[in-house]
Amino acid sequence: AGGEGIPNLAPALKGLLGSKVELTSGETVTADEAFIKESIKNPGAKIVAGYAELPMLEIPLTDEELEALVGYVKEL
Repeated sequence: AGGEGIPNLAPALKGLLGSKVELTSGETVTADEAFIKESIKNPGAKIVAGYAELPMLEIPLTDEELEALVGYVKEL
């Protein structure tokens, strides 16, 4: 099983796609495919409220790999 999240580190992925999330900026956004892709490519761009920005390595992904990850999130 996957997608449960890690308390204080990362929100759950299960049920995330299409949901509304509040960001540390106070803004509320829809966690759509564009949000998921941006969060994978640039993890510090938009931080979900309640989670700290942590130093993350940028992992170069092909478009196909990125689509596969978004597909995984969709299946959760």
